[in-house]
Amino acid sequence: MFTLRSLFAGLVLIAPTAIQAADEPIALQEKFAPGLQYRVSCRFSGTGKLTLPPDKDSPAGRTLEQAGKSLLEYDERILDAEPGGEVRKTLRVFRQVDFQKSIGKEEFRLTIRPAVRRMVLQREKGMQGRAVDPARDRNRAHRSLPAGAVRPVAG
Repeated sequence: MFTLRSLFAGLVLIAPTAIQAADEPIALQEKFAPGLQYRVSCRFSGTGKLTLPPDKDSPAGRTLEQAGKSLLEYDERILDAEPGGEVRKTLRVFRQVDFQKSIGKEEFRLTIRPAVRRMVLQREKGMQGRAVDPARDRNRAHRSLPAGAVRPVAG
């Protein structure tokens, strides 16, 4: 039967080992393998003030109130990955995409078209990516994306 003395002795013997192990660096790395599925949900809400420079109508300048919120939710499935875990191709199905902002009295709303709520993203070799609308002809001109980006492809 355990006694308080045996519990204390066990803690004294285990504690230095736990402290020593905590000093070693631990690398956290997530492996992405084909077939892996996950859900992404991102929400943002914020307010602020936008100060405009002085002009002829308001020599002191003026301040506009601004507010915004966004909601982005999608499911993703890895279709193809490098042996090291870098994703080459993934299927993304958007559940909800809503961006809203107001500056002064003007309201802005943005979402995506139903035709592009489901897309396949493929990582480009090299540093340039391109966006392809699967609902349109594959041979049309493409819009450039930032370096290292992924591009949606049809099917």
